[in-house]
Amino acid sequence: MDKECFSKKRWLWSLLVPVILCSCNPNRYNYLSDMQRMKRGSRIPYTNHVPKIKPGHQLCISINSLNKEGTAFFRGSREREGATGIECLTFLVNDNGLIHLPLVGNFKISGLSIPQSQDSIATVLQKYLRDPTVKVQFENYSVSVLGDVNQPGIYTVAHGEITILEALAMAGDVTQFADRRNLLVTREMPNKVAFTRIDMTSKKLFKSNYFNLQSGDVIYVPSNKGRIANSKNLMEFGSILIGTLTLVAIIVTR
Repeated sequence: MDKECFSKKRWLWSLLVPVILCSCNPNRYNYLSDMQRMKRGSRIPYTNHVPKIKPGHQLCISINSLNKEGTAFFRGSREREGATGIECLTFLVNDNGLIHLPLVGNFKISGLSIPQSQDSIATVLQKYLRDPTVKVQFENYSVSVLGDVNQPGIYTVAHGEITILEALAMAGDVTQFADRRNLLVTREMPNKVAFTRIDMTSKKLFKSNYFNLQSGDVIYVPSNKGRIANSKNLMEFGSILIGTLTLVAIIVTR
């Protein structure tokens, strides 16, 4: 067997092997595939994450009450449609965890959850409004999804609660070429960036501190080895083809 024939066969097998492996072991490409072996009714321990308001968060706050004149004062001319799609006033939580509310003045909001902040603001506004109702949402609570997904991008989460599964769903899910066993999640922390690897085929992801995402988290979905190998072989084949066509063009021209 000459070298040229051997090279062609090797290239063909490099394309077929990933397909064969995929068809022989589909569990490598299914989410939570190891849960199929669990007994019906089994439960996995899970801790719900309640996001807290922090300095640097931008909030969309909408205030209403039975007192129309008082409500108009608190809403004012600065009210606009925020990123969350509701008419609201926007407030940036400063480094001290404060926002400045009309008449109320500085208000400590850092460390509160969204429901807690709504109740606290409504309680303070009872001095000025009759039966006030308050709606608070995040405007810049977002996560980024990159790599082998159908719709990579930055996704804003108004209520602040999002899991890694929900983030992938917002990004249109991973592609057929994604490495579901080796997702990288990075998280900004004081004076450092933390990261971990997530295996989406294992139920262990529910126990990960990164299952519930935080604002600023970045998910990177790498390509599987089959796609990388195919891309490399296609690049080599493309280079050979271009070289061959160039040589033929030179010969024909001469």
